[in-house]
Amino acid sequence: MEPVSTMLGYWGKARNSDADGPPYHLLAYHSLDVAAVAAEWWEQSRVLRSQCCYATGLEEEQTCAWVVFFIALHDYGKWDIRFQLKAPHALQPLYPAFTPALAEPDSRYFHGPQGYAWFIWEDSSRLGLSDESRESWQPWLAAVTGHHGSLPDNAEAAAPIAAETIIERDCTARIEWLRAIEALFLRPAGLCLEELPPPPGSAGRILCGVRLARLQ
Repeated sequence: MEPVSTMLGYWGKARNSDADGPPYHLLAYHSLDVAAVAAEWWEQSRVLRSQCCYATGLEEEQTCAWVVFFIALHDYGKWDIRFQLKAPHALQPLYPAFTPALAEPDSRYFHGPQGYAWFIWEDSSRLGLSDESRESWQPWLAAVTGHHGSLPDNAEAAAPIAAETIIERDCTARIEWLRAIEALFLRPAGLCLEELPPPPGSAGRILCGVRLARLQ
């Protein structure tokens, strides 16, 4: 039996501890759910396709690949022990080895700006991406990680108060997720993580295109 990927040890949506039904929905699955909705919307909306392709200057296949790829990163900051500790009853079955002594909860942790910061200041370096690549990713990540209404633009990566094994586990999960969605969405369109996404202004124009498509 192959070992379970680290990224599958994180919840994305959790029920109240006293509610009936499964205690959680895996973060990877939740992220794919949202990406699947975006892909279906893309297929159904001619306005969305034309606006997005106009913004990127790319063909439909590659534009769709980048859009869905970044949408799958909208909850990137949930691969962090501080978010996972918001529902200990969901964390425990996913990470049986965890004990409270390994990490401190942080009620102020907000996964939007921290997800953005983790990639910009930490994970992009681990992937070996250039400064140019990181700059190209910034507006796209700001758009998707800011989906709760606050666009991060200068967030700093603040490490949790946790054992080094926990911090490394979180990082491993995030990198696994990036590689997984690269394989799912970018590579079939002839793209990869090391390539530059469409120009920075495309992210804002695509958001406008999304709004326009919603009105149709």
